[in-house]
Amino acid sequence: GNQSFSFVQPIVLHSVSPKTAVNGTDLFLTGKGFRRNVTIKCSFGNGHGDFSLAKVVSSTRASCPVVARTFGYIGLSVVTSDNMRISGAKAAEIYNHPLVAVTANKTLFGSDAGGQEIELLISSEADELLEHSAIGCLFGHRSVPATVTRSVVKCMTPPWEPQTPRNVTLTVNLNGMEFSKNVLNFEYIEAPRVTKIHPVYVSTSGGTHVVVSGVNLLPMGRVSCRFGNHQTYGYFDSTLISVACLTPSIDQREGEIYAYPLFLFLNGIWIDSEQKVYFHEPIHIESLAPRVISHSVESILVHGSGFSAVVPIHCQFNHSSWSTAVIISNKTAKCPLPMDKATVLTGEELSFSLTTNKVDFIKSPYPLRYSNDDMYLTHINPKIGPSFGGTRTDVYGYFKKNAKMKCMFGDKTTRAIYLSNNHIQCISSPIFMEESGRVMIVNVSVSGSHFLQQSAGFIYYSTHFSNDMEISTTHGVTSGGTMVTIGGKHLTDVLDGIKNIGNVAVTPVVKFGTNLASNSRVLDSNSIVCNAPSRDGDFSSVPIYLSLNGGVDFFPLNRQFHYYEKPSITKIVPLAIEAEEIVEIIIYGNNFLPLIDASCVLGSLSTARAEVISDTEIRCIVLPTVVGVIMVFVTLNGVDISNELPLAIRDSAPIVLAVEPVFVSAS
Repeated sequence: GNQSFSFVQPIVLHSVSPKTAVNGTDLFLTGKGFRRNVTIKCSFGNGHGDFSLAKVVSSTRASCPVVARTFGYIGLSVVTSDNMRISGAKAAEIYNHPLVAVTANKTLFGSDAGGQEIELLISSEADELLEHSAIGCLFGHRSVPATVTRSVVKCMTPPWEPQTPRNVTLTVNLNGMEFSKNVLNFEYIEAPRVTKIHPVYVSTSGGTHVVVSGVNLLPMGRVSCRFGNHQTYGYFDSTLISVACLTPSIDQREGEIYAYPLFLFLNGIWIDSEQKVYFHEPIHIESLAPRVISHSVESILVHGSGFSAVVPIHCQFNHSSWSTAVIISNKTAKCPLPMDKATVLTGEELSFSLTTNKVDFIKSPYPLRYSNDDMYLTHINPKIGPSFGGTRTDVYGYFKKNAKMKCMFGDKTTRAIYLSNNHIQCISSPIFMEESGRVMIVNVSVSGSHFLQQSAGFIYYSTHFSNDMEISTTHGVTSGGTMVTIGGKHLTDVLDGIKNIGNVAVTPVVKFGTNLASNSRVLDSNSIVCNAPSRDGDFSSVPIYLSLNGGVDFFPLNRQFHYYEKPSITKIVPLAIEAEEIVEIIIYGNNFLPLIDASCVLGSLSTARAEVISDTEIRCIVLPTVVGVIMVFVTLNGVDISNELPLAIRDSAPIVLAVEPVFVSAS
């Protein structure tokens, strides 16, 4: 016939990769005898007709996708296309793995930064084969390598890509092909961040639960904590949505304090809290003094160990009231009773504890006992008042409502007004003082059904000095603000006496008519300075009053303060004058008054007494010494000033005094 035959070398397979695959996976074949002019197919299985077209790369290399209807171990042969005759015996064997179901034991989420290990479960009966296969996790479109051990797939999360959704699909691939038959969801969250830890002071004995709060502290697995290099147990508190760390026990030398940075192990990564926890020596209570307390007791002396001025210690009375301990030494501390003793002194037996963090409490083995006692006095306000009496004085302490109480200022008795168990009010009695006297201190006490031993000092001061007062100015502008200084020898003696006899701070208040001055204060020179208020209504003159006890009592200074409208200047004649010359200038304006302190002021150069000719004209004789332009203004009281206008000062014109010689040659 006319037919011809071609004889070729048989194809021989040396290796197939990968050995484990899913349908669609490209298998890479190595061997010899591959030809591009001959159609070659890969045959899968045992004669089921599962074929795929092979792609010849070279005479030694080719590839073909897996196409098989059976799973498990299947044979692989290479055949020609003319009569599908097998060119050789079964050359290789692969494992065709079905798609697997993927599940997770926990909600899948992680930090934006990535680097977190996650675990997935797959349904496979070929674990040993998969352990040596190219397994990967696919987060959206990004694949990362994974490992498989006993059907558990582990992979590290890639970083989140900004401007992309935070929820991405999660699947498993095998050799780059889809391996999972279902899809999971993975959520990226903001990186965990610690914002607060409490408490920050803990004992080296350990066992304190430190609560760590912050952003996205949501662990998917084991939680660990590390204080410096001391790793310890941690757990997630779903009630507080925070992490709690149990502090370790630490060896410590007596009196030393250790500051350890806190780290959290969440979702496979360590997080630096950027905060420190301070470990201190354990506190012990050995004794209390006194053990029996009453309303008159102010504080409890605690003897023990572990006290430090660096670590704040809080005292707790009866599980409800607090005070801050005063550290005397490392073995002694003083706990003041809270101001509101009524909340503490209830019941016959009172509990007492110390704590550095209000979490761990060191309870005293010796309870306190309460004994009801008489009334008592702690302090009074104000502590000073005028000798003419009438000072409304607040007295604080412990008082009984039905007791017939009286206040005693020295040997003078006045009625007490009951306001509460802790507060009564008394009006000071007048007291006679010699005219030469300045101050006198008396004891203030309260009498009732029982006499109180406690008393407080009250200082009377004489007001005779009001007739010997020195006031810097008795005139000021209607808008207020004029600085007024009040002094005099008698006032100085009174202020010195108050300071020396009772070391009591004087709180001055000055009043102009019915308006209070601002910034009233005592100067080092024992004078009182203030800023006058604005004018009260239409009154052009008002009396001046002074208080030394914060405005509780005022007494008159027998002086009037006179208000005037602020002056303004509109023109200076002449506009320019010569230096080193005595010159008369005329200033025109408004609201000029012939006061004794009326002056013309030439910048910072000089001040000249002013002659007030009328309410619109002032004359001054000045002697300028500096050339240039200066600002000129007017003051009527030596304190308040008008607006400013410029005045030019120029060099003096040259004057010819003599010419020599007077005879010269004509030549």
